[in-house]
Amino acid sequence: MDLQRSKKYRKRKKRLKLISYLILIAIISTSIGIFSTKIFFNTVEEIEKKPQEETKSSKNSTEKTSESTTKPKNDYPMSTDGVILSKLPADDLNNLDKNVLAPDAQSMNDELENANFVGVALIIKDGQIILQKGYGFADYSENRLNDAGSHIQIGSVQKAYTATLIYNLIEEKKLSFDTPLSNFYPQIYGSQYITIRDMLRMHSGLQLDIPGYIQFFSTNQVFDYITANIENTGQKIYKYQAVNYNLLAGIIEKITGKSYYENFEKFFHGIGLKDFGQYTDWPERKGYTTGYQKTGEYIYSLPRAYDPQLFIREVGTGNIDSTAGDVYKFFNKFLTGKIIKNSVLEEAWKPIYDDSNAYIGGFYDQGDAYRMNGVIDSQQLAILISKDTKNAVILFSNRVNQDVFQPMISSFYQELTGNYVKF
Repeated sequence: MDLQRSKKYRKRKKRLKLISYLILIAIISTSIGIFSTKIFFNTVEEIEKKPQEETKSSKNSTEKTSESTTKPKNDYPMSTDGVILSKLPADDLNNLDKNVLAPDAQSMNDELENANFVGVALIIKDGQIILQKGYGFADYSENRLNDAGSHIQIGSVQKAYTATLIYNLIEEKKLSFDTPLSNFYPQIYGSQYITIRDMLRMHSGLQLDIPGYIQFFSTNQVFDYITANIENTGQKIYKYQAVNYNLLAGIIEKITGKSYYENFEKFFHGIGLKDFGQYTDWPERKGYTTGYQKTGEYIYSLPRAYDPQLFIREVGTGNIDSTAGDVYKFFNKFLTGKIIKNSVLEEAWKPIYDDSNAYIGGFYDQGDAYRMNGVIDSQQLAILISKDTKNAVILFSNRVNQDVFQPMISSFYQELTGNYVKF
């Protein structure tokens, strides 16, 4: 009996011990679970909180950075209408889209204003922009004033750009100065005796004036008309004939298999020019300017209506618009050897014809300076630029008055350099 009771007691004790262990394990497990859960949620909260703090910190940092980078830096005195009243270095190409009036240029500015000049003037002295600003209206009916961003037709100055595309093809060995025109237009009489060099210098003997009543709807129609109607005088003397550059534009198309403007856009964007366009979207251009005829009773009384027929026939010779700053950028890069190799330019510019005319690839060599001029649709671009590009007068006008315009550009250039160059 006592033995049985003892056995039962031991069994009960053992059971109680087991239950105690199980309860202890349950308590420990629950504690660990609660602790782990707390750690987990605290961690999650920290993780969620941290990116928010980082984002906030990053946002604050970005805002500070943004404020420091977007806040306009103004180290120069400025007029109330946003014109910088100090000269700026022209070799910093970012300055070429700024409105500038330095004290050195005040007398020139006064002269332009007194002459009722309409357009944009860019004047560079000793490598410094001393004047770049607009005068008069870009479009009187829209109450838009001219400024450094105004686009004006460059006219015949485009021939220098077309010549550059030809020089590039020569550099790429796809053409030479002595390649005959007959390689591309054998149907033109005597073309086997006319070279690329002859056309670049307007010594080809070719001539053609396209009547204004002829309508064209593609550049191919222009080329077809030219080849069917062009005259070859056989005289290898200088005669200014735009048709030479029409044909050079056609040669560019034949060699590359792309349109003239596709070549133009790709090449000149590639060298850093940005502010130009062709006639097809001219009226939609930001900075578009209306041309005004000088014969009107008032300055803006005779606006010119946009006529694409006027421009389509000027392929390669005068259907591109640009800004004064972008034009200077091109001539600066070209004349300092940053576009075409010197070996190609030396060959292009070497004396070869027995006359005193020095028209080469869109440039007139005036001894101390180069002269370029383009007029179309009551707009004009006139340039005198020193051969090192350190001094330049660029007058872009959307109301041409050459009687005043041309003496003024020579006078300004003399004021810059001490040398008189007749425009």
